[in-house]
Amino acid sequence: MKRFIRNFFAVAIFCGALAVILAVTSRPAAAQDDPVLQADHAVIDALNKGDRAAANKLLDRDFSWIDSEGIMWAKEDAFRAHMKPLVTDYSKVVEHKYGKVVFLQISEGDHFSGHYWVQRPAGWRLLHMTEIAVRKRDFKPYKADYDIPCD
Repeated sequence: MKRFIRNFFAVAIFCGALAVILAVTSRPAAAQDDPVLQADHAVIDALNKGDRAAANKLLDRDFSWIDSEGIMWAKEDAFRAHMKPLVTDYSKVVEHKYGKVVFLQISEGDHFSGHYWVQRPAGWRLLHMTEIAVRKRDFKPYKADYDIPCD
């Protein structure tokens, strides 16, 4: 009986520690004083306004952007194309912190964006942004009228 109680408490402590770790590393970003969230707001506002100087202060030199069409843009190409962020509403944000790397999941209806921030000696910089727009299917599925062998 003592062994059962000891094992029960060991499992309970392990589960409690795991719950705390998950709560700390993956939580909704509600704190407005969070430096990464503030920087994200600033860079998205700058990109929306077309303010290249303000955006450049927060973008990493290796910044890349994959738009909702699946096209990857380098920083200079994105500026030349006058790209605008797909998601600008921050009501649904989940922040994942991994030391010097932070991933923000931002969603607005059927539009989703992932922002990858890295901490550099000069501060937080946006390294990469990926956008997804869920669209209605514009084709009909086709079932082959012949056997397809599988390995």
